[in-house]
Amino acid sequence: WGYKGDLINGKKEGQGSFFYQDGRKYIGNFKNDLFNGEGTLFDKTGYTQFQGSWKEGNYNDGKGYAIYDGKRYEGEFHNGKPNGYGVYSDTLGNVIAKGIWRNGTLIQMQK
Repeated sequence: WGYKGDLINGKKEGQGSFFYQDGRKYIGNFKNDLFNGEGTLFDKTGYTQFQGSWKEGNYNDGKGYAIYDGKRYEGEFHNGKPNGYGVYSDTLGNVIAKGIWRNGTLIQMQK
């Protein structure tokens, strides 16, 4: 675990890789010690959790998955919220809802 990449004034800046103790890793751009710009976060199994643009350490725009109250949303994001096509599932993988999302809200259910 740790960081490998560019540093400016002791802070992560530019291209680099951050390795978490739990096995997750982020590979991409940093600004002022935070994920910023294009990058990919991998979960501890190596599966892409999020790929796209980051802003101040948070998902911004792209594709991936996030866990909300123990349930999983997998799909597209915009401004850090589900936006576009996505699937919302329970902890056993049973689909609760799928369809088109806007600003974190399901607006068009699909079968």
